[in-house]
Amino acid sequence: MDEAAIACGMDPLEFRLTNYAETEPGTGKPFSSKALRECYAEGAKRFGWSGRPIEPRQMRDENGFLVGWGMGTAVFHCPHFPAEARATLRADGTALVETAGADMGQGAWTALAQIAAEALGLDPDQVELHSGISSLPDGGIAGGSGHTA
Repeated sequence: MDEAAIACGMDPLEFRLTNYAETEPGTGKPFSSKALRECYAEGAKRFGWSGRPIEPRQMRDENGFLVGWGMGTAVFHCPHFPAEARATLRADGTALVETAGADMGQGAWTALAQIAAEALGLDPDQVELHSGISSLPDGGIAGGSGHTA
């Protein structure tokens, strides 16, 4: 992308913004969430991007060594798999939410409790989550954030 931008005589950030996808290119559907334009703006501000020369190999440190500033963007595809949970609303205003989904240490149990609380209109501290037990409703695949998606 940076090489294409330079070939067009454009700043790499300007090039990305000119070619910014407002909808998912493969389907034309809207993104479920996307704040990339805002991320670009914040990153550019924090790094002082506007003061950077467009042409590569123009920046040097105090010792004369070349310093490169580039940018990149990545997408993490979040797969969706079937999953189930059972919620029991208690008379005291709390809920028990149960699913067989596992947590491999990435914080899924916290995320699942937060998702359940939001869906039930409760504060997270009002939700007790039981998870990781195979006799509970199928929690889906843990890898790739599949069951939190």
